[in-house]
Amino acid sequence: MQLRDILLLLIFVGLLPLGLFLMKRLDHFLDDEHVSVKKPEEVSERPKCVSLSDHSSDEEILKTIHAFRSEHAHFSVVISEEEKDKNAS
Repeated sequence: MQLRDILLLLIFVGLLPLGLFLMKRLDHFLDDEHVSVKKPEEVSERPKCVSLSDHSSDEEILKTIHAFRSEHAHFSVVISEEEKDKNAS
């Protein structure tokens, strides 16, 4: 073994703990970022819109609107009529 090989081996053994330390810090950083990215998704699991059919009763419509209102601070109600196909039987 030449001096060059021994020196290369010592440098590698010396840098190995530094690499392990840096990878551990990077792993903790990425775990923290992953948690902070997940939090907004948990909030957005609530539905952003509600659709009711023409077969819904008045009580069911009111109950749905009240439930939606209690979960969302700012909301609006849009009532529209769907166009039926003229060729539908």
